[in-house]
Amino acid sequence: MYLYYYSITILVLCSTLSHLSAANVIPKTQVHVRDGIPNGIPVDIAPFKKIGDKYYFIEEGVALNWFEADHKCHQLGGHLLHLESEAELKAIEQHMTGRHYYWTDITDLGQSGNYVSTTTGLKATFLKWLPNEPNNYGGNEHCIHLWDTNHSMNDYNCKQPLHFICEKNSPRTVSVVVW
Repeated sequence: MYLYYYSITILVLCSTLSHLSAANVIPKTQVHVRDGIPNGIPVDIAPFKKIGDKYYFIEEGVALNWFEADHKCHQLGGHLLHLESEAELKAIEQHMTGRHYYWTDITDLGQSGNYVSTTTGLKATFLKWLPNEPNNYGGNEHCIHLWDTNHSMNDYNCKQPLHFICEKNSPRTVSVVVW
C-alpha cells in the first residue's frame, strides 16, 4: 500500500519536473539514499521481523521442499536464510519456537562437495556441521538445513519438505528534494 503511494508520488513529481523544464524553469534536485527506514514512516514489513540488522521470516506452519521454499522466499521479496556468523545464528535461534528443521540457502547441486550460497553465488563461508556431516547419504543429499535441536547443519535431500527461513536485506529510503 505504501509502496504504491510513493510510486504515484514519484510519478507526479517527475511529471511536474518535465512541465517545469518545458517552461524553461530548471529545477534543482538532490537525491539521498540511506539504509533503513526513518522513524514515523509507516512501513509494513510483514511477514518479516527485524532481528539484529536484517529481516527474517521464520516459517513454522508450512513445510516445503528446498526448491519451493526458495521460490516462496523470492515471492516474498527475500531469499532463503544466508547465515554469515555464529552470532547471527544465535540471534535467530531466539525466535524459533518449534523443534523443526529449516532450509538454508546453501547447496552443492552444482558440484558435489562444493557448498555454495545461492544468495551470493559464492562458496559458503559459515558452515556449522553436525558430527559426521556432510555425508551425502544415498548420493542425493545436496541441500543444507539447520538441525532441530542445536541448529547445526546437515545435508539433506532437496525434495523433502522442511520448514524454512526467509531473509530480506534492510530496506533503503530514497528522498528526492526539488527546489
